[in-house]
Amino acid sequence: MDFENSYPYSQDVKLLKELKLAAWSAKHGEEKKIGIVVCKESTVEIFVTCLPAQFYKFIIKVGLKNYDTDIVSHQIYEMTTGSGSLSDYWPMAKAIAENMVVIKEVL
Repeated sequence: MDFENSYPYSQDVKLLKELKLAAWSAKHGEEKKIGIVVCKESTVEIFVTCLPAQFYKFIIKVGLKNYDTDIVSHQIYEMTTGSGSLSDYWPMAKAIAENMVVIKEVL
């Protein structure tokens, strides 16, 4: 048993393959970049920190297409999670990237 490194949870292996991301290993306490996923005009960078429970960070660069001009502008969001699996949190990150969920700052 490896007590210094963590690996993807078994339920995440299929999702990693679907997203075309490689299996990873991460030292405990270090943030590890898993990879980048492209969703239409948006991109999602995925990071994991293992303590050894897994915590995820998603940097979501959302493409906003103006269909009159065909110009794509971007907004960038950071989504962080509590402990859990990538499979738990990926649907929300994907929904933000595809403009199915919109986050606005309220002042």
